[in-house]
Amino acid sequence: MGALISKHNWNDTPLGSIDTWPASLKVLLSTSLKAAVPMVLMWGDDLTFFYNDAYRPILGNEGKHPSVLGTKAENVWPEGWAHVKPLLDQVYTLGASVTFQDTLVPVYRDGKMQDVYWSFGYSPARDEDGNIRGIFIVCDETTQRVTKLHNVVERTGSPIVIYKGEELIIEEINQAALDQWQVRREDIVGKPFTEALPEMKDQSFPELLLNVYRTGETYYGYEVPTHFRRSNGEIETVYYNFEYSPYKEANGNTSGVIGVAIDVTKSVVAGKATEAALLESEQRFRTTFECAAVGIAELALDGTWRLINDRLCSIVGYSREELLSRTFQDITHPDDLDEDLWYVQQLLEGAMNSYVLKKRYLHRDGSTVWINLTCSVVRDAAGKPRHFVSVIEDITQQQEAEERLRASERKLRDSEASFRQLADAMPQLVWVAEVDGHTSYYNSRVSEFAGARMQEDGSWLWQGMMHPEDLDRTDKAWTQAIATGQDYVVEHRVKMADGQYRWFLSRAYPFRDENGKVLKWFGTATNIDDQKKQEHVLEQKVAERTKELEQLNRALALSNQELEQFAYVASHDLQEPLRKIKAFGDMLANNYKEQLGTSGADLVGRMQNASTRMSTLIEDVLSFSRISSRKEAPELVDTTLVLKETIQDLETAIFEKNAMIVQEPLQPIVGSKHQMRQLFQNLLSNALKFSKGDVQPVISITSKVVAGKDAGFKNQQPRPDEMYQLIEVKDNGIGFEPQYAGKIFQIFQRLHGRSEYEGSGVGLAIVQKVVMNHGGMIEAESSAGEGALFRMLFPLAQKNT
Repeated sequence: MGALISKHNWNDTPLGSIDTWPASLKVLLSTSLKAAVPMVLMWGDDLTFFYNDAYRPILGNEGKHPSVLGTKAENVWPEGWAHVKPLLDQVYTLGASVTFQDTLVPVYRDGKMQDVYWSFGYSPARDEDGNIRGIFIVCDETTQRVTKLHNVVERTGSPIVIYKGEELIIEEINQAALDQWQVRREDIVGKPFTEALPEMKDQSFPELLLNVYRTGETYYGYEVPTHFRRSNGEIETVYYNFEYSPYKEANGNTSGVIGVAIDVTKSVVAGKATEAALLESEQRFRTTFECAAVGIAELALDGTWRLINDRLCSIVGYSREELLSRTFQDITHPDDLDEDLWYVQQLLEGAMNSYVLKKRYLHRDGSTVWINLTCSVVRDAAGKPRHFVSVIEDITQQQEAEERLRASERKLRDSEASFRQLADAMPQLVWVAEVDGHTSYYNSRVSEFAGARMQEDGSWLWQGMMHPEDLDRTDKAWTQAIATGQDYVVEHRVKMADGQYRWFLSRAYPFRDENGKVLKWFGTATNIDDQKKQEHVLEQKVAERTKELEQLNRALALSNQELEQFAYVASHDLQEPLRKIKAFGDMLANNYKEQLGTSGADLVGRMQNASTRMSTLIEDVLSFSRISSRKEAPELVDTTLVLKETIQDLETAIFEKNAMIVQEPLQPIVGSKHQMRQLFQNLLSNALKFSKGDVQPVISITSKVVAGKDAGFKNQQPRPDEMYQLIEVKDNGIGFEPQYAGKIFQIFQRLHGRSEYEGSGVGLAIVQKVVMNHGGMIEAESSAGEGALFRMLFPLAQKNT
């Protein structure tokens, strides 16, 4: 897809030429193209459509790829746009990510409309300034899994129902359940459980289902009476053994409950009719087997444990009560159950009266118990089966010993054949070397190489495969690995069957015994020729770009130096005539006051005021220029001390204004002490200058440590998890209208006339530049007459700085 995107004619699209694309778009595209999962990027107001190679199969075998590349997203899946557009709007406008599991979105592909299920996540794609410019989608088609689940549910002979969410919406129900409930699918699917079957409201099932949904714990019910109101108005009671288990999505979250039931009404009713007779029989039988050294049990014909001795409980780890609530099928290993049931069927059909079987039980702690089972059927006078009697002998220890012996024999017999089969299936050249370093095996891939030679003893000489320039380096690396037992890793050129040399990455790891002694070496050689060629091209491009950047840096440094020299000379040359103007003005005012008269003195005063403002403006512009161009070596600045010294410098102005300064200790900042002094100088001077004439000025300077996500900046986005120092300077002066909050930091920006408040309009521009030079950000908040608040965020200085 990377090649298709590069060749695509983007000049005819809203995005324009690739050279003009923002860096954020290129980074997101690069990320998605490298991903192994299906990804889509929709960019810009038109939601221009990009996708990676993993997404291509989703577009179908014909028609949409590659024609949809670069088109509007709504043109890609027009048949599903009504489902998708509201989700995109939510992400694009609110910046909120959304995820969905197994969602039905019909699509047109392979020449027809198809019901397709998806699990997907939508996230905002942002540009360099943090603005949302598009949508980033990670998706996975789950149609096959959902369809498989539906098929499994429908084919199961026992009633199965899938309930979703807190409302227990019936999402899936098989025919067996519909028959049991005596309802139609279209009347209940999509409805809450208690709405579909109102008679269930006063029974325990809704509460049990909600508990499974909320806790994720499976619930089992045995011979539970269930009361159905049938169409004739009568109540029918059906007995069920059932299981409620949590329905989990692919991400592990519980989204519903699966209910599986078995109708045991007949056995329950029959069991009640013969209860007295069975009790008498059990009492006699218990006297016989209770003290036996082997497990003895009596089972009903459906496999339910009816009478068990203590030894059987000990063998399987269950208490008597726990085991009596289960069947032999519940604790029989799944791999042994079919054979056991086949023998049971033979007993019931009269083909045999007893059988002996070696099988496995599942112990309560999850382990496996091997037993010898002897099972007989007990019949009544008419020859009909009544129940089973089983004798269970624990043979786990003997079986485990036999299995260890057999496993060891199989491993010795099959290990080499299995290894060779696996090695031949691998795309790499696989090899084995003995402890002395001699290669004893290559997989079948060796036929693709040239120069390897097998000797009479079966070992291989590999040196002939190596490029002459890489042979010595490879041999030294292998010799060192053999001597030290460390992993062997080397890149070298290897000769192929076509006579060409290609780059390979060879690795080998030592196989050790339990004492750490090296027994063998297992290695692989992976083709990295394409990567090496790409690295070479990339290195050339990096070298060329580095050279260009060095030239640009030199030119920029020279330009900055010339600019600083020009600013100094300009300020000196401009200040000199201003000083003369002020001096001549003083002479006129002092020596020719009577000749000038009132009107002339006023003109001279205005001239002196203008020259003073001009001189101040030149100094402020020069200060701003120096902050912008000079790069000082960073130091750990004691900002509390800098603030204290600044307040002392402004002591006269503070006294004249009768101002109150409230300050807290500040955190140190890595940067320039001189620039931080200018920052506080300008902020405090502004607060004093723009105070209310009839109100005592109160200026507070506070500091706290915050994470970026908690800083509360409105128009700028600090890194969420980085720690910052938040410094706030607040006054109770005249303030300004909120719409000027962004403009006041512009150079020469004034909100008041010079006749009202003196100043050049450069001070706050200097403040903003100082904050930016220290890697921070600044915002201002105010309302007319309500004072001003300046909030500055600086990266927190590290303790070891």
